[in-house]
Amino acid sequence: MAIAETLALAGLQLIASPVMEKLINKGFSYVGMDAPSELKDLVGIYLPQIVIATRASEGIHIDMPELKAWLQRLKDTYDEAEDILDEVEYWTIAEKIKHEKREFMVSITSLPLIKPLADFTVNKLSFLSSHKRKLGFRLSKLKNDVKDLVEVSKHLYTVRSQSNATPLGETSSVPQSTIFVGRDDKCKLIIDELLKEPVTCESKSYSVVAIVGIAGAGKTTLAQHIYKDDEVAKHFDTRMWISLTRKMDVIKHTKAMIESATSGKECPQSSTLDALQSILVELLSRSKRALIVLDDLWYNKNEEGIRFHRNEDEDWERLLAPLNSTNGAKAILLTSRSQKLPGVLESETKFFVNLGVLTTDDSMSLFRHHACLDNMDESPLKNDLEEIGVQIVEKLSRFPLAIKSVASQLRGKWDVNQWNDILQGSNLTELKTTLMWSYQQLDKELQRCFFFCSIFPKGYPLRKTFLVPMWLALNYIRSSDSKNVEDIGSKYFNELVSRFFFQHQSGSQFVMHDAFHDLAESLTREECFRIEDEHEVEIPSTVHHLSIAVGNIKEHLPSICQLTRLRTLIFLHFLDEDSKESLDEILRKLKKLRILVLVPSPIITQLPKTVCELKYIKYLDFCRSSITQVPEALSDMPLLCVLRLPVGVVGLPKSIVNLRNLRHVDVIDKENGKFGGLPPVRDIGKITSLQTLPEFHVRKEKGFELQQLGNLRALKGSLFIYGLENVSHKNEAIEAKIKDKNLDLLHFEWTEDLNGRNSDFETIQALQPPKYLKFLCIVGYSADRYPTWLEDESIRHVLWLRLDSCNVLEVLPSKLHQWEYCKKIVLNKLRNLKELPVFPLYLQKLSIHGCPSLVLISEQELVMPNQEIQSNNQPLLEKEFVLSNVALMLEAMHDWTEDIGYNQKMMYYDCAMFQQIGEFTESDLPKELKIQDYAQGSTLSLCEDQLQAWWNCHLKRVKFIYTRVLETRQFDLPFSLTNLTFSYCNITDRGLSVCLRNLYSLQYLELEAIMSLVTLPLDETMLQLGRLRYLKIKSCWLLRSLGALHKLYLEKFEVHFCPCVEFENEEHGSALPSSLQWLKLRWCTISSRIFSCELPKLDYVYLEGCRSSTSLSIDKMTSVTDLTLSGCPDVWFLSGLHSLHLNKLHLTLLPKLKVKDHVQSWPSGTEELHTDNLEMLKIFSSKTTIPLRTLILEFLQEETFTTEDLLFLNSLERLCFCRCKMKSIPTNFTNLSSLQVISFEYCPDISQLPELPKSIRIIEIKGCPVLKERCRHNGEDWPKIADINYKLII
Repeated sequence: MAIAETLALAGLQLIASPVMEKLINKGFSYVGMDAPSELKDLVGIYLPQIVIATRASEGIHIDMPELKAWLQRLKDTYDEAEDILDEVEYWTIAEKIKHEKREFMVSITSLPLIKPLADFTVNKLSFLSSHKRKLGFRLSKLKNDVKDLVEVSKHLYTVRSQSNATPLGETSSVPQSTIFVGRDDKCKLIIDELLKEPVTCESKSYSVVAIVGIAGAGKTTLAQHIYKDDEVAKHFDTRMWISLTRKMDVIKHTKAMIESATSGKECPQSSTLDALQSILVELLSRSKRALIVLDDLWYNKNEEGIRFHRNEDEDWERLLAPLNSTNGAKAILLTSRSQKLPGVLESETKFFVNLGVLTTDDSMSLFRHHACLDNMDESPLKNDLEEIGVQIVEKLSRFPLAIKSVASQLRGKWDVNQWNDILQGSNLTELKTTLMWSYQQLDKELQRCFFFCSIFPKGYPLRKTFLVPMWLALNYIRSSDSKNVEDIGSKYFNELVSRFFFQHQSGSQFVMHDAFHDLAESLTREECFRIEDEHEVEIPSTVHHLSIAVGNIKEHLPSICQLTRLRTLIFLHFLDEDSKESLDEILRKLKKLRILVLVPSPIITQLPKTVCELKYIKYLDFCRSSITQVPEALSDMPLLCVLRLPVGVVGLPKSIVNLRNLRHVDVIDKENGKFGGLPPVRDIGKITSLQTLPEFHVRKEKGFELQQLGNLRALKGSLFIYGLENVSHKNEAIEAKIKDKNLDLLHFEWTEDLNGRNSDFETIQALQPPKYLKFLCIVGYSADRYPTWLEDESIRHVLWLRLDSCNVLEVLPSKLHQWEYCKKIVLNKLRNLKELPVFPLYLQKLSIHGCPSLVLISEQELVMPNQEIQSNNQPLLEKEFVLSNVALMLEAMHDWTEDIGYNQKMMYYDCAMFQQIGEFTESDLPKELKIQDYAQGSTLSLCEDQLQAWWNCHLKRVKFIYTRVLETRQFDLPFSLTNLTFSYCNITDRGLSVCLRNLYSLQYLELEAIMSLVTLPLDETMLQLGRLRYLKIKSCWLLRSLGALHKLYLEKFEVHFCPCVEFENEEHGSALPSSLQWLKLRWCTISSRIFSCELPKLDYVYLEGCRSSTSLSIDKMTSVTDLTLSGCPDVWFLSGLHSLHLNKLHLTLLPKLKVKDHVQSWPSGTEELHTDNLEMLKIFSSKTTIPLRTLILEFLQEETFTTEDLLFLNSLERLCFCRCKMKSIPTNFTNLSSLQVISFEYCPDISQLPELPKSIRIIEIKGCPVLKERCRHNGEDWPKIADINYKLII
């Protein structure tokens, strides 16, 4: 079908849209008129005939202007119908509010001072009925217009247009599909080329590899797999993925480089190119090798009909300039539809890869996968379908995107005739025709939803929660009596994803593929438009949807204000100060807006008054603004369906409850995009259409009762209910009708009460959740039994359960094992929990924290006689060993107040757990360990008396655990567990072995504050943990043996505050597994032999606050590239340091380290050094062969140092002074000719800034009051920094 026909059908389908159906059923009846037969005939009779006849017609032609004129009349009629329907809905709501106010006024008219006000209000509202007459006139005109259109429509079925229009996604580094066929040879060639050390000319420091092919050839997919390749990831320490846009935007793409290089951790707020490029230069200066992927490069500035920046070559020079400003190898991998590249890239491109079509075999592999043929059993039918599939693939020219698109349409349709019809009847020989065919297979509602997305630039991230409400506001979603409109819209979105119109990017983000975006543009040129250039452009007067991606809109003001049909206005860019009056003028003119999205801007500090005058508005979004107050006038927009607010909003107007159509109120943090809490709204139950309510706070005030939720029948998604202790009677909870709502997540929270509340049971019993609830959290519940609905099968579909601070409960729900869908359970601070249940069979994650009454002990340990404990229990025998090691650990913390405070609390909690399980009172705790001492922070050191008191209390607890008589209980955990955490619990050695028994799938294990643990499991249990990759142990003070840990294939291992752990094994030397890649030890005791065994995969080592022997042997750590030793007071010598090849070395707070003894054995290749020792700095200065790039001087005690200390560090690019006591530094750093970044952090005594080299691009000053004053504008040191691009002084 030709594009002209497609446009005609799109116009015809407007008439069959939900708007016309509503108008027939509701609009005419509102004004007391019968729906005209012409309108019913057009929708019910003529349209189906036209659709069928147009698709079947052959060869008949009408002029395009005639078709366009008819189509425009059709659209204008639709627009009028839509306006009338919204007008009807507007006055229907207004009359409903009028009726409620009248009832209220009647009830209080007996009050003398109120009666005049009541009469005035009622009289003011009485004129509403006059609008019915106006609507009647408009409906009569609409009736006549429809009559004329019907006459034209009767003849349209013989018409066929022969026009041949040619159709013209931010991508990410994550491949959309795991299947990757037909490009292995190209992939290997490119990877081999990238891994070569580049040979570049003096003017450029990067090489270029280009992947070229037409849209849909698989360029992006190939680049994604290269980017994710293990060898590539290992070779390049910095990687960036930049999805380009057709319009060159140097600032936007520079920001994208920074965000990609830092994995989104650095999101620069600056909008100046100098500042952004300075940040990028700093990032690149830390990198030895960098890979930059430029995906979908456009360079067609002379192509007719496409607007490009006039100085595109200059823009490319500016964008890539930072790559030439740093040392280190850089490689660029680009994808493009053309071999014609910008000059700055073309001259450096040494390797072109042209992507042609796939082979037949590879094409069929791709086709079979997406058509699900591989899922069919072998049969004659499957063979027949495959034969047809081969022919279809050939017709598709074996292009990947076309194959995926068509195959997905045939998925699950095992009808030979249907496949033959597609093969014989469809023209699939060209990609654009294929995509058009795929578009035509969509339902008409899906087509409209799809082409609306062309309003967003290529590569713009699309979210379901963002798009579906917009489709709703535009009446694109056909309503259903049995289904929620949002659910139908969600289905639309999922359907477009499944058919490859949208591609998954990351998380909840999707993008349109470029080829589909081109198609959408070609279909919507007269209806959807984007302003992406500040220069004046011609905007078709027929445009309905407009996005603006420029900062100044003055040039476009006349064109925008004449868009009287405009329904959607989205700002995608900061607006500058000059645009304030223009924005107000636009909002005054465009009265028919349904969607308005504002952006953060210094000119938008409060919601413009003109916004509140848009009575048709249905979607209002200013969540990225700095607006903190919402005006009362917001209630003058009764059609509003979606309201998106910033987190900073401090309150909502009382009149917001008059927005009876309001379905979604989202409070969003503009910094991270996360949802926040809604400010309290009195009488929120009046907003009966509300579907999302982030949280509800119960108060003992009128309008904040729990039964307010009862009227919100449409609530869905997540609901957090706080303050349930304020529920006065169970009837309030019953009237909330939680069971009848379509909720996925429920959070019930009471204020914690250690003494228990009997009323909690009545409340929670009445709050029965809906049957298909997925996530349940109960916090602060203080009754001693569970609600019956938690014990039966009414919520067995729960995936995630959290019980928190439920202090009276002693057991978990008895039928928890029947929750077959449950994947995660978190038990937190259940003070009286005494036993574990049988958990769900397929549970994957289990966390047990702060359950002091829970004792996990094996049967053998329970029956052990008392005298055996006295003689064999390790903690009892080794009091001196334990206390001395704990004392050594605490001694090393003298400067670490935060860690000391943590361990003080650890001692108290350990004894408090004894109080809990032994049924003792607070007065039974040693006076040295009273919680008040630590809550007030009155002491930051631990004396011998405190240690002795802790030991005595701990010893009593251990004896009690082993000698008490109780019924033996089973606590086997499900074999399906992948993540397991125990913290602040009582677990014995054998008890832990029982817990870990048969956990073949376990990948992550965390043990924290298990003071009864002495030894990790031995061979039999450990060998069952074949998939364990990450082990974290924290504050297990008595843990001594790591058991058979060395036999595991562990990758990450960290230990904190475990002073007694022995990292040696008598039989094997080191107790560490040889598979280890990442090791972190804090406040432990280590020996010189800890690294005596080969650890061939170990890459990262972090040792902090560890006690050790004087010499630490590290000569076998040859694979380590990142080494940190900090706060280790005993280390004198690092044996074998010279054998390491370190990229990063961090040596600070090592008071006994003999730096001079390491002069001849310093590691080679170190690029980043952290030190507090000037002797070490002199060694680096004298070893000019070491290419040091980053130097961070921390905790320097010297008051000064000389220029000679830095004299030979010519390669230094970044220099930082942090928490140093220096009063003066060298007056001249100009000899550091490569230095680009310098920073001073919390060095209050530095009195002046040195002379800096001209190479400096960035200076940062934090917590340095003297320097801050001297470096302010016109300060004494201002001339030294005036020309630096980026200055941060705080």
